[in-house]
Order: sequence, then structure tokens, then C-alpha cells
Amino acid sequence: MRIPLLSGGRAKRASSADFPLHATRFLRFQPTPKFRNPLPHPVRVAVVRVKLSGANLRVFQPSEGEAIQSFRPGILAGTLAALRRVSVPVPVTKAVVVFSNAQFPHIAPAERDWLWQRFQVPCFEQVLNSGGQVIAEECQVHAGLHVLRPEQLSGMLCIVECDCGRTEPRLLATALR
Repeated sequence: MRIPLLSGGRAKRASSADFPLHATRFLRFQPTPKFRNPLPHPVRVAVVRVKLSGANLRVFQPSEGEAIQSFRPGILAGTLAALRRVSVPVPVTKAVVVFSNAQFPHIAPAERDWLWQRFQVPCFEQVLNSGGQVIAEECQVHAGLHVLRPEQLSGMLCIVECDCGRTEPRLLATALR
């Protein structure tokens, strides 16, 4: 990013030499994406292996099962592979959020069954782009993914209003099979 600077009445292009080292780091700063809670109320969130930020949220590695247990999360979130690698069973009280990517934006029924057997709470899917931002998410109706950024996701979109009341276009699970 180049910022024009005035020099003797003329504009000149700025370079990294015009800024101290700490300022050039600030210019390249990318904020950590925020976690989107699928529930209507705040709860403790344990995220496994995905760098996100948010209130009442901590990021853990799969090997930190005991630390996740002692955190007592209401929501456990991570990719399906990361959730499978959590070293000990974690009691979750509200929900599991599974992150997928735009190339594979669908949790198979067998995977949903495994998540239910393991955690005994509802499962929500969120599709992340390469920057970690949510581009589609599942609501409590579980009738497809609400697409927040249609330009970053391809597939058949349904424009019919969801029973949850949200009006974003939805990517239906049947269109992904």
C-alpha cells in the first residue's frame, strides 16, 4: 500500500523507508477473524486449531484436551479433523460448530451422526474462506447454509426465506451432493 506524502509542495509515493519498522508492520496488519456464535445467547467457546477471536473464546490445540475440559465450553468449534483429534472427551453443553471450506462446504450425514454420538448437542456448520472469515453458516433450522458472501461460494442458491426468518440466499445441502 502506497500513501502519497507531500515533499516541497509535490506529492511523492511513500515507501517502507519513510516509516519506522513498527509502522510498516501496522500497515500489513490483518485482523483476526471473529467467531460467529450460532446461538442467540453468549456462551464460552473453545476453538480447536483455528485462529479466531471473540468474547468468551479461547483457542486450543487438539492435544490440550484437559485444558478444554477445565474451560467448560458451551460451544466446541473446529474443523472435523481437529475435533476428531481432541485427546480426551470434552463435555459440551450447547453446540458443536464445524468449520469447512468453500471447496467442501458440507458435513456428510455420517459425520453429523458421529458428532451427535460424541457430543450429544446440535451441530452447526460454518464455511470459512482462506482468510478465516465466515462466508456461509447454518442456522438453528438446519435447512441449508445462509450465504453471507455469495461471490466467494459457488453452488445452487435458494432465495426462499428460511423458517428462521433470515432472508440471505441459502446453499441447500441437496445441491451439494
